[in-house]
Amino acid sequence: LGLSLALTTLFNFPTIAGLAQELNRQSGGPATVPVAASGVTSNAPLSWSQERLWFLDEFDPGSPAYNIPWAVRLKGTLKLQALQTALNNLVERHIALRTVFTATDDGPVQEVLNSITVKPRVISGKDLSPDQLQVRLRHLSQEGFDLKHGPLLRVHIIHLAADDNVILLTLHHIIADNWSIGVLQKDLSALYNAAVTNTAADLPAPTLTCIDYAVWQRNTLNDSALQEQLDYWNDRLAGAPALLELPTDKPRPAVRTFNGSGESLMLDADLSAALQKLANAEQCTLFMLLLAGFGVLLGRYSTSDDIVIGTPISGRSDPGLEDIVGIFLNTLALRCDLSGNPSFHELLRKTRGSVLDAYQHQDLPFERLVDKLQLGRNLSHSQIFQVMFTVNAGEPAPFEFNGLTTNAIGFDYGTAKFDLNLSMTDTGNGLGAFIEYNTDLFSRSTIQRMLGHYARLLAALCEQPSLGINQIAMLDAAERQLLLEDRNRNLQVYPGPQTLHGLIEQRMAACPTVIALVDEQRQLSYAEVDAESAALAAELIAHGAGPEIPVAVCLYRSVNMVISLLAVLRSGSYYVPLDPNYPSERIHFMLEDSGATLLITETALCERLPTEGQTVICADQPREAVTVDLQNRSGPDDLAYQIYTSGSTGQPKGVQIEHKAIVNFQHNMAEKPGLTASDTLL
Repeated sequence: LGLSLALTTLFNFPTIAGLAQELNRQSGGPATVPVAASGVTSNAPLSWSQERLWFLDEFDPGSPAYNIPWAVRLKGTLKLQALQTALNNLVERHIALRTVFTATDDGPVQEVLNSITVKPRVISGKDLSPDQLQVRLRHLSQEGFDLKHGPLLRVHIIHLAADDNVILLTLHHIIADNWSIGVLQKDLSALYNAAVTNTAADLPAPTLTCIDYAVWQRNTLNDSALQEQLDYWNDRLAGAPALLELPTDKPRPAVRTFNGSGESLMLDADLSAALQKLANAEQCTLFMLLLAGFGVLLGRYSTSDDIVIGTPISGRSDPGLEDIVGIFLNTLALRCDLSGNPSFHELLRKTRGSVLDAYQHQDLPFERLVDKLQLGRNLSHSQIFQVMFTVNAGEPAPFEFNGLTTNAIGFDYGTAKFDLNLSMTDTGNGLGAFIEYNTDLFSRSTIQRMLGHYARLLAALCEQPSLGINQIAMLDAAERQLLLEDRNRNLQVYPGPQTLHGLIEQRMAACPTVIALVDEQRQLSYAEVDAESAALAAELIAHGAGPEIPVAVCLYRSVNMVISLLAVLRSGSYYVPLDPNYPSERIHFMLEDSGATLLITETALCERLPTEGQTVICADQPREAVTVDLQNRSGPDDLAYQIYTSGSTGQPKGVQIEHKAIVNFQHNMAEKPGLTASDTLL
């Protein structure tokens, strides 16, 4: 039509009649600028996408992160000579397959070689199991490319049997995108069939090339032409989080890695139909609905209400680019606002608007956006977004090799360009979900669980789209039982004493003659510990010790310190430990803050301590054995001790610990790692 038609027009005028009237009204509008044939084949500029990929390869030469593999299984007699002829004609047809990239003083350039012979490498695959075939395909697809010398297309044939072969084509992303795979598939099929039948392939000659696009992009999409789009994206991404903080299974490496794997899940036909019905009712596309649902999922996982998700677009707006091999795609950064707990109805409306606006501003190359935003480089993660989302229109169209039965083979490439990349495909029998994920961040079980959560979330959003998104359930019954019941079933009933000193008293009664404490000066049996701590406890009680009464203890580590702590507990009080090496100001603060007026120390320390207002008891002074009832002076809910934080961020803060907490800890210690009579504690 030659019109620059806004996508919003299609949504605002959903009927043919209404759209026709709007087109008539806009008939005087500006025409789009088409890509023109440049005739350039040497010393040609790179597109912005190509330049980024060239830079990444310079940073990590031969990395397989940007390899694009495609595999197909052929049952029947494969004619190798016909395949060789088809490949040579394919390379002749698409100049991207003959292109190499070199560095000059003015930056990288691309050169089209006059000819390249792509000779398939035949590998024996006899007796390979399905799993072994997957491993072999992954290994072959990860072989690196030399961008300077080429070729950037590699062909392997895995010979499984006389009538069973697998063809693996691997290309570098700098010369192709995923759309290009469909073009290669169609053209290779036609060229092979023509070679077999000794006829000419019915393929129209390409009118444009990937170099034409790069020249057009450099000449046309300059900063002045894109200023309005730059302004839009600057405003749209202002204040966006630099990193989506998903809970990872492993620490994020300091330098970003590309090791990956994938997991898939099929959404059944009923759910797929329900999703499409809801999208129709909300006057949005299935892409918009699935994107909004993915945003909700990421918001749940990250506890963030500001999510940025990347999505690719083909970039082939000129019809002349549709049937050629090359990299034309661009990437859009879609921002999902989950703030305010909106209903899914509300979120869909916001998502619809933001997606349409983004499509209206899709001409700005993503690489130019990254440069203009001046975000700085962080080698640990990708810029602007770390998660991608794609919806594929359907399964690839079937293709035919003369006399052969063909089936595309999906396999794990072993790479991941982003933390997560979720792609959805309409298979005709339901929606297929596939997540490519970075294995240096996530485990397989986490991704499997994430896919299950996404499916349940979508089902719940369909059933209750008016409910606030934070109230939508995504756990199944088993997970809810595990998280809310099983893992919270922590009630423990401990037999015997429920206080710390009660546990020690039980031990003292059981083995009075066993050595209990040792230091440089002396050693005490449990009976002696019982007697000395009881005598000190009686003295404390005489000075007012009892439940909720703090007693400060300032002693060096020794038998006397352990006796003193036990005596405080047996008196019913709780202790406040003071390190003799603390500055006097800190000790004074802790005494004042805790309210302790009873202080246990030793003779040599008395002069150094702020003892004004304190009743001082010296642990190193002898005292006579006494008989006193120390039973039931405190219980499990009473305090055992009060310790203080370091105070590095301000004043030290006291933390109070009850007997039941320390008893619980001791019982758990007895189980893991385990405490026995033969253990010695320092």
